[in-house]
Amino acid sequence: MNFIYLSKRKILQLLFLSKYNKNYSNEFETIGNDYGFMIVPKNTIKHDSAILSFGVGEDIEAEIELIKKYNCTVQLYDPTDISVRYIAQIKSELKTTNEQSIADKIIFHAAALWKEVGTVKFFKPKEENFVSHSINNIDATGQFVEVPSETLNSIMGKLKIGQVDYIKMDIEGAEYEVLQNMLEDKINFKAIYLEYHYNRNHSVSEDIMNIRNSLKSLVSLNYRIIYCSRFRYFCLVKKL
Repeated sequence: MNFIYLSKRKILQLLFLSKYNKNYSNEFETIGNDYGFMIVPKNTIKHDSAILSFGVGEDIEAEIELIKKYNCTVQLYDPTDISVRYIAQIKSELKTTNEQSIADKIIFHAAALWKEVGTVKFFKPKEENFVSHSINNIDATGQFVEVPSETLNSIMGKLKIGQVDYIKMDIEGAEYEVLQNMLEDKINFKAIYLEYHYNRNHSVSEDIMNIRNSLKSLVSLNYRIIYCSRFRYFCLVKKL
């Protein structure tokens, strides 16, 4: 990204997103490594919590740490072949190191989270062999694969759960439509940690407004921001 773009983005972030820049370190814990960590609200996770992680990529160190700490089960979703192979490798390694009980609590689904159930185009990133594909083609490439998609509502139906305790969402630009769909479907979730992505097909001002409008919708429904980083990583918790 060039200097002018970054400068404009920073100015717009300060103008329109500063009110959402909140961090209450006594209310959350950081799980995982420096690259793939998760922000988890304290007193949220128990052994029987419903935990959904969307956008696995090639790093589930945080999910494994969460399982070890709370003896919980994590449902992971990512339709890319790279993630499918990665999860198989991790489970094999855990079995080899006599950690089969950890592997058993990693439940993997090769599906994308989207606003509709069906099949979607998953556009490849610019970097060859990079894992981060996107439904909205945020890297503006022409190559894609077709993958199965689920809504959060359909996922909860298959898992037979009425509410979700914690969601991790890193879905490469699809978060805007997915969150809107979740709110329209009145999905009951206690906490969410997500990354908002910038789209090469949009102007920087459009991206900033999309982030602001999404956060505004969540806050209006009684979700409170407890963590913000770089005006794109947020953790929100439902007020009691």
